[in-house]
Amino acid sequence: GGVRIQSTAAGLGGATLQMRGLPGRHTLVLQDGLPLLGAQPDGFGLLQTPPLDLGRVEVIKGVASALYGSGGLGGVLNLMSRRPGSEPEILLNGTSRGGTDGVGFFSDELSPHWGYSVIAGAYDQRREDIDGDGWADLAEYRRYTVRPRLFWDNGEGSSMFATVGLMDESRQGGSMRGRALPDGTTFRDTLDSRRADGGLVAHIPLSGAKSLGSRWSFVRVERDRDFNGLLSEDARTSGSGEATVSGVHDRHAWLPGVAFDYDRFESA
Repeated sequence: GGVRIQSTAAGLGGATLQMRGLPGRHTLVLQDGLPLLGAQPDGFGLLQTPPLDLGRVEVIKGVASALYGSGGLGGVLNLMSRRPGSEPEILLNGTSRGGTDGVGFFSDELSPHWGYSVIAGAYDQRREDIDGDGWADLAEYRRYTVRPRLFWDNGEGSSMFATVGLMDESRQGGSMRGRALPDGTTFRDTLDSRRADGGLVAHIPLSGAKSLGSRWSFVRVERDRDFNGLLSEDARTSGSGEATVSGVHDRHAWLPGVAFDYDRFESA
């Protein structure tokens, strides 16, 4: 309850996640605790995330800005991946509406302390005019994704997790090829997206019941949009990081730390 998908950019098939009625930009989407879709995911970030490697989904409804920053005003969705040693899977999918998907997930434990997982996929959807009016009710897209993950745990409290991800997608909506709309015009609507991201989470015990924790992420998204002849190019770069030291003294627990958020938007 209180969690729903809201259609955005319907001509291209976009959607955002709403919690408790707030706009989707106030919902923070995390992958393994890291904002690998950016501080404010657009209407396609969740759709471009393959679910084959999901181990569990964590949902925090309501204001979570004290823990996660201003992006968590509506709530937080955390997609946790499966750990090394999970069964490999290959999914091939075809739909009666012209969709074809191929996704593979592989993982292994390299040693008692090291493990990895990799998920990669290719997706294709052709434009579909369901009601015959010349307008694409299903947008056409072609997408490729890959995400390797590396895990380390020494069994004595120290652990590390690192990941990188690449995504390339081309979407086309608007009027169908060779068809005119009922008013005799045509309309072109395309969006090309490229995303690269990386993240690192580490936990290291220190002497005297103290511990060091750190997490870092970086995301770069580039988009080229053609809205019926109106061309725009934009790029969004975001990064976040935090490092903390925690400990216990008598009956008190203490935790000092530093954190930063970086967000830059460039548009031509």
